[in-house]
Parts: sequence; structure tokens; C-alpha cells
Amino acid sequence: MVKQLIAGNRLAELRTQQFPPYGELLPLTVGGRRTKGDLIEAGCYDEVDGIAKDFLFGSKGLLIKTDFVQIDGQPRDLRFDLISFGRDMSTSQVLAEFERRGAIRPEREDVLWFGEKYPELQRENRIPFLHKPMSDQWERDGGDYWVFVLDTREVPRDRKRIRRLTCRASDTTTWGPECRFPVRYP
Repeated sequence: MVKQLIAGNRLAELRTQQFPPYGELLPLTVGGRRTKGDLIEAGCYDEVDGIAKDFLFGSKGLLIKTDFVQIDGQPRDLRFDLISFGRDMSTSQVLAEFERRGAIRPEREDVLWFGEKYPELQRENRIPFLHKPMSDQWERDGGDYWVFVLDTREVPRDRKRIRRLTCRASDTTTWGPECRFPVRYP
């Protein structure tokens, strides 16, 4: 039976269907006395795109203020799982699957803590953080909203993968089979 599952690549498909976690849970401590700038610097990103900078530090960042990263909060230990669907998915499909599985969506600030602690996971896969929008400033025309993404891309001349902190429009983006979606455990 196992050989049949592996031969038909059914084992990988079954693995993505299981929840609670199908993989090793990733520990992460969030909170404490660090700023957004501290976390971005510690994350050693190769690029931070303009939209992400705007939400973090620019005109939209003014609305987020310090509550985006809990710099005065007590550190909290969390665990994350990364769910992969192995096919193209819309945001609404992913969120419906989260709900079906009883998964807890990540918070906005999780992206910075996660990016610092697990940089190599980002080189392997795109990691969209389907967090809830904080305010109207996160919404785009038509009700779509921005989410943070730990992204990767290859630089052909250097033949290396670079790490990017970016934002994507959630409802107009089709998330490819390479995406791994973080969910939280307290």
C-alpha cells in the first residue's frame, strides 16, 4: 500500500490533507522590545519592496504605529506549521481550507519574526502570510487587501536565490503550488 501511495505521489497529497500539523512544528518567539527596523535588519533580506516599506514605515506605516510589532509586549512562544496544497489556490480557497481544518491565521507581525528565524525556508518556497487586514489602509479598490509575503526569486547572472519581503494583493493573486502557508499554534 505504501509503495502504491509513493508511486502515485499520493503520499505527498495525503500529507497536505492532514491537520493538525502534517510536518514538524516550527517554534517561534514573538514580542519583546524590538522595533520593525530591528527585525528587518536582523532578517538580512536581500530586498524589501516599496509596498512593504510603505506599510512598515511610510504613510501607511503611520497608521500601523508600534502595535504592528509588539515592542512592549511580553515575548510569547508559538509554533507554526507550513501548509502546502501542491496546486494553484486563490486566497478564498486557502482561507476556506484553513477554516475547514480549524487553523489559526498568522498575525501581521509574525512575518518579521518568522523571516528572521527561518531564512532558508524562504529560499525554498514563497511564504504568504494570510493575516487579517488591520484597517482600511490595507484594503485596495474592490475590497481586496494586502498581505505580507516572504518571497524568493533567482538572480540568473548570480545563479543564487535572493530573499524578499514584499506585499501582494490577496484576492487578485493566485498562489502557486510552491507556496507554503503558515498557521499558528499557541
